[in-house]
Amino acid sequence: MMNRDVQSSGGAARDIRLNRWEKAFVAMLGGSKRPITKDRKLTPESIVRELRQEGVRTPIPWNAYFTVSMKGKMVPSTLKKPDLVKQVEQMGEIAGFVGIILFNGAWRTYTRRLLLDPLAQERLGAASKFLLDHVKGFEAEELKRREKDAEEALLSAQVYLDPGGKTFSMYYSFHPDHFPEVGSVRVGVVYLLNTKKAHGNYDAGGASWIIRWHSEKPRRAAFAAILKEAERRFERVVRTFQKIQLAEVPKV
Repeated sequence: MMNRDVQSSGGAARDIRLNRWEKAFVAMLGGSKRPITKDRKLTPESIVRELRQEGVRTPIPWNAYFTVSMKGKMVPSTLKKPDLVKQVEQMGEIAGFVGIILFNGAWRTYTRRLLLDPLAQERLGAASKFLLDHVKGFEAEELKRREKDAEEALLSAQVYLDPGGKTFSMYYSFHPDHFPEVGSVRVGVVYLLNTKKAHGNYDAGGASWIIRWHSEKPRRAAFAAILKEAERRFERVVRTFQKIQLAEVPKV
C-alpha cells in the first residue's frame, strides 16, 4: 500500500496541474455526488443567476449549460437575460441543472438535482445522456462521413427535427457547442464539398463546390423534404461566408 505522505504529495501535485476553473469543476463534481436532504425550490431569478454564473468567483467554461424542468424541457444559459427569465418562468417545477464540458481530454457531464422526487434525477440523467450522445455522435459521424466520401468537406451541419415534428433546426460544424432540444430527432447531415474531390461524379455546372446531404431516415418522404429545405438554407450560409471572405480580401 502506498505511504500516506506519498499519496498526499501525489494528490497535491495533481492539484497543482489544474487551473482555477478545473479545480472549481472538480469541486462541483464532488458536491453533486452528495445526496440532497430537502427540496430546493429556487425563484426564476435565482435559476437565471445560476445559469449565467453571476457572482461566481471562478466561472466554468461550459460547452453547454441548461436548466431542466420536471417535464423534461431544457433552457440553455446562452439566451439573453430577459428571454432566459421569461422561459424559466414558463417551465414550471425545476428538476435541476445539467452541463457538459470537455475536461482533461474527455467529455464530462454534470448534474445538480434540486428536488427529492426521483423523477428529478431521471430528467437530469436523460438530459445528460442526450447531450453526451449528441456530442459523441457528432464526432463519430463527422469522422465516418469524412472517411467515407467527405474528407474534403469545407463545412457541415447536422439537421434535427424539433420536438413536435413541425419545425427543424440546423447545427453547424463551426458551432459544435450548440445543442438540440431533448426530444429532437436527427434526420440527416448536410455537407459542403469541393467538386473535384467529392466521392462520385456530379454535374456542378462549373461551380467549384457542391452541397450534399445524407438522410438518416431515407424511407420517410417528409424527412427528405426537410433536408432539401435544409440544403437551401445551408447554401445561403455558404454564400454569406463567400461574401464575407471576398470583402476581407485586401485591395491591391
